[in-house]
Amino acid sequence: MNTENFTTPEIIEHGNEENKLSENNEFDFTEKIITENNLKISLFPSKRKKVRKINVVIEGGFNITNIQVIKDNCFKLLQYFDMLNITLKNITDIDLTGIQLLQVLNSSSEFMQKTISIESELSKDDKALIMSAGMMELVSKRK
Repeated sequence: MNTENFTTPEIIEHGNEENKLSENNEFDFTEKIITENNLKISLFPSKRKKVRKINVVIEGGFNITNIQVIKDNCFKLLQYFDMLNITLKNITDIDLTGIQLLQVLNSSSEFMQKTISIESELSKDDKALIMSAGMMELVSKRK
């Protein structure tokens, strides 16, 4: 696979602390926004130290063009957080690869001890397409 055309995601951090593991192996960072192409991933970790929870808002293209960036970030976050709330919002394009990623997050044995909730704010057309494919439970499911 030729990777010359792929760009590194632009990372915009809010706050002055860098993303890092602290001495007790907790992922410590403030709010962060990752953008690439027409994709925006906003990360909002819980401010409570004892709760290992993060809210992830995905906006823009939830498609094959951006799926690797989304997958890498979700899998990385699941290493450090026990609860992952994913919200699909202002989605301009969704395809089968996005739905497949949601399926993996919901059914993979790697994540059985994790709490993953997926909510969506999709257009009528996208909802109708996903519903007719019998996959609506994936975009409005708590595991």
